[in-house]
Amino acid sequence: MSQNEEQDEISLKPGPNADSVEEVRRHIAPSVLDLYDVYSYRHAAAILKVSFPEQLREIEQSLLSFRISLEDIAKPGGNESVIPKQFSSSLRPHKWYETRVQGDLVIRVYEQSEEVLENSSLKKHKLPPKDEIIAKNYIDGHKIDYVKGRVALNME
Repeated sequence: MSQNEEQDEISLKPGPNADSVEEVRRHIAPSVLDLYDVYSYRHAAAILKVSFPEQLREIEQSLLSFRISLEDIAKPGGNESVIPKQFSSSLRPHKWYETRVQGDLVIRVYEQSEEVLENSSLKKHKLPPKDEIIAKNYIDGHKIDYVKGRVALNME
């Protein structure tokens, strides 16, 4: 395999910062692990299991009911192939919504002056705050495929 071909390949192994296989096994249903390669980073599987069990259950149920056939892969998709539509059909009824993230950046500047005292130490004085600077639409247009509460999931 040439170097260019190697760079184009998708890694089928977890990255060096992934959680251990044992940790993933403790938190993800065995039936899901039988069908999928599941990688967790920054303890995501544990966080889902402990803090968001309903969302994890819905994701696992959707994955278990989801199947991809060779026909599905071969069909032209246009805007969206049949594959994500099948997955969506199991999550959307549970109020998983496509979400667009947009945000403004608020910049606050706090200044202080310094006064040199007779003993050569410094005394700091807070100055009145400056007007806020607002960068509208600083983050704009990032879409997330599925969001429910504080859990977000993208399908690649």
